[in-house]
Amino acid sequence: MPELVEVELSRRLAERLIGRTIASVEVLDPHASIGDPGQFAAVLGGATFAAPRRIGKLLLLDTDRATLGMHFGMTGRVVVDGRPALDRLLYSSATLEVRWIRFVIGLSDGGRVELHDPRRLARVSVDPDDANPYGAHWYGVVGDTLGTFRAAGYEGQSITICPTLDLVVVRLGKTPLERKANLVPWRVAMVRAFAEAR
Repeated sequence: MPELVEVELSRRLAERLIGRTIASVEVLDPHASIGDPGQFAAVLGGATFAAPRRIGKLLLLDTDRATLGMHFGMTGRVVVDGRPALDRLLYSSATLEVRWIRFVIGLSDGGRVELHDPRRLARVSVDPDDANPYGAHWYGVVGDTLGTFRAAGYEGQSITICPTLDLVVVRLGKTPLERKANLVPWRVAMVRAFAEAR
């Protein structure tokens, strides 16, 4: 499992991206996307990479337009120009197979950034909340004034916590991809209903 050392090695490899321009962005596996998969190309296309950062186990690839967040899950690895940051992970394959590529950035100089993950637990996001005090797995709720935060699961499962209301909302079950956008308003409505009932 990628821990701090492995993510730091990924950050160091990503230093090769400084000053390079993004020509294309492809989300090959929608499960790898936190948010709308179409947002990546719209926001990052034409952007130029700045110095990469790391906060805990979250790799942050800053650009002149937005920040790309990468969380590697249990078996994810970043590959820049064909070179992986890690030769292998314990409990994961030593090979890099094309079928495991979840996310790709094409660079204007012909280079390439790939996110490989055989187990499909790695995630990418645009402008992750890197100031969030709850860590890389937890995200603040946009527009919330009650201190609510959440963690999202693999196929729509989520845990939403609002300490102010002593509220924990757990959503189980699989959500079809076409209904994924409905989950955010549902979470907001749940917290709002409890707040109004106080």
